[in-house]
Amino acid sequence: MKHIKIFDISTFKVVHTLDMPGTVLSAAVSPDDDLLVVGMAEGLLSIQKRKAPREPKIKIKPTYRYNPAGKTYHPQKSDFVVLHKRKEQLARYDKYFKKFEFTKALDAAMKNGVCLRSPEITVRVLQELMKKGAIKAALACRSDLSVGYIIQFIKRNISKPSFQPILLDVANLLLDLYADQVGQSPVMDCQLTELRDTVEQEVNYMTELSEVMGMLDTVFAAAAMKTNITSSESVPLITPSAGAQAANI
Repeated sequence: MKHIKIFDISTFKVVHTLDMPGTVLSAAVSPDDDLLVVGMAEGLLSIQKRKAPREPKIKIKPTYRYNPAGKTYHPQKSDFVVLHKRKEQLARYDKYFKKFEFTKALDAAMKNGVCLRSPEITVRVLQELMKKGAIKAALACRSDLSVGYIIQFIKRNISKPSFQPILLDVANLLLDLYADQVGQSPVMDCQLTELRDTVEQEVNYMTELSEVMGMLDTVFAAAAMKTNITSSESVPLITPSAGAQAANI
């Protein structure tokens, strides 16, 4: 055998194993258990010494004399304070914008953590893509699942007045881009039909709202005209005083 196994006598379990270069004939341990001597059949003698346990290092806390940047240190009036500027962390979609990877930028803005908690960020990314003229490239060549995420976002937020103009343009662009795929995928057909119905419904709401605003303007104009006529009729006539009449005579 070329191994020596060390057992714990309290549990009789192997706690360590030593590999030897030859066949072990004899072994001996010093009384203080620091040395292990092994004799082998090949005429080799192995003497191994136990390593002394390392003492834990005590960390000395630096004093303010050598380390004045402590958390509880308050600068004096005569001190020159240099503020540490933290490096600005760019969002993932901003990093993709810097690399001109517009499709990935839109994907990053459509993540659930962004489009659900902060839909204004997603709308701002869509608006930036329109300004750069890259909205068509970012929306094209997408899978049914990816197009479905964009359509669901539009359906949730198209009724908000501040988002409506941008989302209407995106919806119309989606319908134009994927109109040739109608009939190829039932999932895509259902999504495009829902998007078309949502856009038509929102346009009808806007038309009805414009009609109501026009009627209200007419009512307000008529009420203002009637108020002006009533106020002019209620002004009393100014009659000359008795002294003025006597002077004229």
